[in-house]
Amino acid sequence: MKIPDVIYIALGTDDKYCKYAGCCIASILLSAEKEDRFCFYVVDNGISAKNKSRLAKLQKLRPHELVFLKPDMVKLQDLPQCAYLGLSTYLRLLLPELLPEADRLLYLDCDMIVTKSLSELWNADLHGKAAGVVEDYGEHYNRRAEALGIDFYFNAGMLLLDLKQIRERELFREVMNWTLENPEKVKFGDQDGLNVILRNDSMELPENWNIQINPYGVQENMLDAGKVQVLEECCGILHYIMAPKPDKYEFSLPQKKYFLSVLAKTRWRGRFEKGSWGTRITKLVKENAVYQWYRNHRIRLKKWLKGEKEREGNTI
Repeated sequence: MKIPDVIYIALGTDDKYCKYAGCCIASILLSAEKEDRFCFYVVDNGISAKNKSRLAKLQKLRPHELVFLKPDMVKLQDLPQCAYLGLSTYLRLLLPELLPEADRLLYLDCDMIVTKSLSELWNADLHGKAAGVVEDYGEHYNRRAEALGIDFYFNAGMLLLDLKQIRERELFREVMNWTLENPEKVKFGDQDGLNVILRNDSMELPENWNIQINPYGVQENMLDAGKVQVLEECCGILHYIMAPKPDKYEFSLPQKKYFLSVLAKTRWRGRFEKGSWGTRITKLVKENAVYQWYRNHRIRLKKWLKGEKEREGNTI
C-alpha cells in the first residue's frame, strides 16, 4: 500500500475534553517539519460551537485541513461503560465507516501531546499487520494480558491503522461483538476488545510513540530500560493517562510543562488550575528539602520507637 503524503489523524472527543483535543492538534502542528501536511478528523460527540471555533483558529499555528465527523452514537449505546470511560472511548471503532475512502489513519487519544514530527511514525512499515501499537506500561496491565488469554497487551491511545484492511475484514465490528458478548471481561473499554481481536494483527512500534505518563508515578523497577529512557527524554507522543490531567493543580510530574507550553498557544490559554493560596503554600512546604529531611527523620524515629517497644514486650 502506498503511504499518502498527507498525514491523516483522527481524534474523538466530547465538549468536556475538547481542550485536550485542541492541545493535541496544536502540539502536532508546532512539532511538525516544514514538509509535513495534515488532515485532522475530529469525531464529534457533542462539541459546542464555541469550542469548534477554538479548534478552527488553530489554523493560525500552521495551515491544515480540519473535518468534523458526526458519529451515530446509537451504535455504541449498548456497549459496557467503565467508571471513568464514557462512550467516547468507543468512537475509534466507528472510524472505518466514517472514513470509507481512507486507507491509512493515525488515531490519537485527545489527552496526548506530540513533541516531534509524526512523519517517521506515519511512514512506519506495518509488515502487513492491521495496526501499529505500543505496549501498555505497568504491572497491572501485564496482568490484563493474562486475564484475556493473550501474550501482549497494548495501549490503544495511539493506533496506526491499516484502515483498508480493517474495513475489508470487519475487524472493528468483531471488536464490538466481542465487547458486547464479554462485558464481564471488559475493564478498559474497547481497549480490551482491540487487544483480543488484533492479538495476531498488530505490529509493535517503538515506545516513544506512546509515552504513558501516570500522574501517580510508576516505579522504575516496573519498567524496562527502553521505557525509562523515553519517559526521561519525552521525545515523541506523551500520553497523560488516567486523572488528574496536566491542567489540574494536583498533577505535579515534570511532564506538565509540555502540556502547559502548548496550552498557552491556543484559545484555551490560561485555562488550568492554579490552586488556592493554602494549597500552594502546603505544596511548597512539602517539597522543601528541610521538610523532607524532617519528615523522613520522624518516620525513622517512629519505626525505631515501635521496634523498642516490641523488644521490651518480648523481654517481659
